[in-house]
Amino acid sequence: MKNFIAILSVISILSFSCNTEETQFLTYEEQLKIDTKVIDDYLSSNGLTADSTVEGLRYEITKVGDGTFPTGGDVVVVNYTGKLLNGTVFDSNTSGGFSFSLGQGRVIKGWDIGIGLLSKGGEATLYVPSGLAYGTRGAGSSISANEVLIFDVELVDIR
Repeated sequence: MKNFIAILSVISILSFSCNTEETQFLTYEEQLKIDTKVIDDYLSSNGLTADSTVEGLRYEITKVGDGTFPTGGDVVVVNYTGKLLNGTVFDSNTSGGFSFSLGQGRVIKGWDIGIGLLSKGGEATLYVPSGLAYGTRGAGSSISANEVLIFDVELVDIR
């Protein structure tokens, strides 16, 4: 009987380990497929539409700017609010602006892509798949691994 319980315990542990590995170590493309469905379901259930980039970022331009677009290396100033799909705000800077060099990997990839779609003064909502955000590591206590994020962004200035 003790051997049976020991064998059953080992099988349970191995089974749990295999299931955990399968969900934690998906390829980028596999996780993107899941994230795309999550985003599509969110958009559909909220009566929203969004365009898509080749990388999988979904976006809706809510205000067209003045026509001047940033290029890689430009310092951009952005007002933003970051939310989870359930509406929880995890970060916001809407008064002083947050600045960074576009395309230099100083922010999540979804921002490097999404902010580049805006002209100065433009506003958008970005629906960022986890692979273009914080991926399998998450961020702090607010953003879980493989979390899809929403950012309302405004491109305030290009320097």
